[in-house]
Amino acid sequence: MDIDVRRVLDSLGDPLLALDRSARILHANAGLKELLGWTRLELLGRPLSTVLPGGLPGWPWEEAAPRPMSAQPQRVGALRRDGQPREVEVRLSPWPGGEGEGLLIISLRSLDAQVELERQLRLSQRVQVLDAALTQVFSSASDEEEAAYAVLRACGELEGWTLGTYWRLEPGNRMLVPATLWTPEDGLGDFVHVTLHRAFAPPEGLPGLAWSSREPLWSQDVTRDARFLRADVAARHGLHGGLFVPVPGSNRMHGVLELLSRAPREDRAADETLGSAVGYHFGRFLDRLELMDLEHTRAQALRSLWESDLLGLFTSDVHGRVLDANPTLLRMLGYSRQDVREERLTWSVLTPPRERVATEDALRRLRTDGLFHSHEGTLLRRNDTGVPVLLGSTGLGEGRVMTFALDLSDWKPLEPPIPQEMDARLHALIAHAPVVLFSLDRDGIVTLSEGQGLETLGFKARQVVGMSVFDLYRAEPGVLTQVRRALSGEEFFSVEPLSN
Repeated sequence: MDIDVRRVLDSLGDPLLALDRSARILHANAGLKELLGWTRLELLGRPLSTVLPGGLPGWPWEEAAPRPMSAQPQRVGALRRDGQPREVEVRLSPWPGGEGEGLLIISLRSLDAQVELERQLRLSQRVQVLDAALTQVFSSASDEEEAAYAVLRACGELEGWTLGTYWRLEPGNRMLVPATLWTPEDGLGDFVHVTLHRAFAPPEGLPGLAWSSREPLWSQDVTRDARFLRADVAARHGLHGGLFVPVPGSNRMHGVLELLSRAPREDRAADETLGSAVGYHFGRFLDRLELMDLEHTRAQALRSLWESDLLGLFTSDVHGRVLDANPTLLRMLGYSRQDVREERLTWSVLTPPRERVATEDALRRLRTDGLFHSHEGTLLRRNDTGVPVLLGSTGLGEGRVMTFALDLSDWKPLEPPIPQEMDARLHALIAHAPVVLFSLDRDGIVTLSEGQGLETLGFKARQVVGMSVFDLYRAEPGVLTQVRRALSGEEFFSVEPLSN
């Protein structure tokens, strides 16, 4: 080959090969060494198949000269000096003036960026398909074992795995035990038997190492991996590729997914990426499952407490209207379920007048701060006698309050009946007097309505308890002006005529 031709080729930055008519390499420039690692002396006189094992499109090697090639570059597989494949783009053209000796020039260009982009796109498509399958699994599974089996099956059917096992961590002894196993094949009985009778103490074995590291562990061939403690059984059954995926939860590691295939695995990055996605989504599902179980347990505990004979319990809104009461409270106070349905019970009805200010302050703190400290107090029975109780409340959200009332009658002697008798006489006096007596909290909510004059206004005793005075007298601006004065803390006497 002419020395001037070599100089020209060496001066060009693109990877180039010069061939004779028999496809023997006459020259390789420095650009080719940078791309594939081969030097000029290593390739001199060797066939083109050394660099391009699959040849060139349109040039069968048995022909003495290449057929005319398209001006468009061709995508082919090249071989690096270290034996690793690499996809490149090639273009074949005759050397100007070299037709007599059949000199041909091949230019090569790396396709690494394009190959990586295509790999990422294919991986993204696989992730989407697997995500769709997992979404369907998690929408229908009712427990951990059912979901794990469906996850293993989806991975096997979509990603070519032959056998999958879910190793669940037993909190008591901190051991990974097989919770469920999936395989579509019948000839793996010995391996299945060994697996189902095995347990690992992290970081023992590949499942234990994956659990301890919290990262997927990939093995191209588990039969040659000393960390895989069932390698001999796997070899007898032709199982080679392996992936071990931890299942992380929000507060703990739930377990490990083990996937095995007959063929050794080749794409480590893709397997680990898909495995991480599967482990993450499965962990989130198990977190939700645990939360649902916890909420169900709490609801069951509350229901058991509600139906027990230990405490009087009732729910109310933040204005003091009783929404529900358990049988213990109704029996304690002598009321019925119908009284609750007809909204006859309020904090004002159940609280003696001398304790209503303290009760209103407690309810106000509950509305603003969500706090209602337990304290001893009295609840009124239907016959207006008092029951000494320990009271405590907590907010349930959405404007609802849960209150417990522990009957202290067996531990605390009743107070002298004189204050209770006075309360009863006062109620009787007001109820038969030709007056109307309203008591309001600081928000204008009626906490007491008594007096014979209520009939003149079209109301019954206690009917408007829990209602806002601003709703009752919205057509009486003069009355509302005086109400605002009173709520601001002013003491005065005023006479206001009612229009109706």
